Amino acid sequence: CETDINECTEHTDGCHVEATCTNTIGSYVCVCKAGWTGDGRACRRPGIRLVGGTDSLNGRVELLFDDKWGTICNLWWNRVKESSVACRSLGLGISTQKSVSFGAG
Repeated sequence: CETDINECTEHTDGCHVEATCTNTIGSYVCVCKAGWTGDGRACRRPGIRLVGGTDSLNGRVELLFDDKWGTICNLWWNRVKESSVACRSLGLGISTQKSVSFGAG
């Protein structure tokens, strides 16, 4: 019989420091923690997020700059064009935004 080696507790898994390691029989799985993206071996903070919405599909767009989150000024925001770019960057497809309704950041 073979004994399963828990790569997670042995710290031989190769998961990123911002990933969770889950042991499986004969292997392991790395998954990036909430707020991080990647394959678990390489995790990064996305430079864009939605805040203040009712779910993960809507909210005020914020960008990460110099390690600080900031709100985008909507003065020149084209509701369809810029919203679609933001949605694609977040992996959400195209925008169906109809108004700016999530308040100031």
